[in-house]
Amino acid sequence: MCREEEEEENVRIEIAAEYPDSGSIWFDWLRVCSLRRKGKEGQNGIGIFTPAQKNSNFSGYRVEIIVTFPQPRASRSITHRQSSSFPSSISSSLPPIVKINNFGTDMKSFSHQIDNLSTTILFRSISLRTDNKPIFVESLRARKANFQTTNAPIEGTFCISSFLNMKTTNARMRTSVLLENTDSRKFSQLIMANPISSSIILSSPNQSRGGNFSILSKTHNTPINLTFPSAPSHHNLQLRVSTMLAKAEVQLPETYEGRFDVQSRQGLVDVALVDRGSSSQHLGSGSDITSVTPCASTSGDLGKSRGKHKRRRILEFERREETRISGWVNVSGEDEGKFRGEVEIVTSMVEASLHI
Repeated sequence: MCREEEEEENVRIEIAAEYPDSGSIWFDWLRVCSLRRKGKEGQNGIGIFTPAQKNSNFSGYRVEIIVTFPQPRASRSITHRQSSSFPSSISSSLPPIVKINNFGTDMKSFSHQIDNLSTTILFRSISLRTDNKPIFVESLRARKANFQTTNAPIEGTFCISSFLNMKTTNARMRTSVLLENTDSRKFSQLIMANPISSSIILSSPNQSRGGNFSILSKTHNTPINLTFPSAPSHHNLQLRVSTMLAKAEVQLPETYEGRFDVQSRQGLVDVALVDRGSSSQHLGSGSDITSVTPCASTSGDLGKSRGKHKRRRILEFERREETRISGWVNVSGEDEGKFRGEVEIVTSMVEASLHI
């Protein structure tokens, strides 16, 4: 862990444990220890250890452990509350002030709650694991993140630049994700499992290439709803959506180009070509081979006349059946876009829909 203020040599972390008087026995068992990674010079940390929940001596107690990370001096008095889903300073392209190399929990039956840390802290790696309790995140920024629970929801706002894994059972995930691709040689990855309702913004500092993104969303007997409000031009999106006996709905960004394949085993499928300024064109098995809708240009040569000229998006079908529709979408005059990304949506017995 380090702070980007050179004059600071020490990092202070505050840890507090709160419990009712009847739970004071916990205080005798809770341990906070200074740790040093074996064989790794300069890698120091703090460990918080609690007794096993299965021990009957500790059942029924409500114990809260609060970890306070260091804050930059300039923002110590700032209240970390923002109404925007993604603060303007959440992008990892801005230099973070405090870097946490690794933060992890594996605490069964403990709820997890993270305040708004996205504007002051960057986690190189963070992992939160629990059972039967929720994970709530106001906002955080990380390169790699892992959140897992059972029988409880995962909710929050996340800015991730490398890898994000979220998994729960028998509860819904409601998340807003800013997935950044800062290394054009690699894919930024997102994996989600079980009931999912997510808004995902794709971002890349390299606007000429658009970034590489790999997303896997998989459930059983529970629905999936994914929305992509925005993405850079020329991005490469590899999206796999799979569910059973539950509806799958995906709305792609207007800038998406590439192949799509939507199928439902013994169910209907629907593909809609969306003009963001008007109504959708629903294209089923009886549609024409090619449909066209305008989209705002983001290319440099049209920058001066943006708002007056729009490039056309062309939709071509390879297969058009009640249970399966596949084809390509690309911007007119740029045939290579047909092979840039790939989207696959699979479900069974119910409807699968794709808005492009």
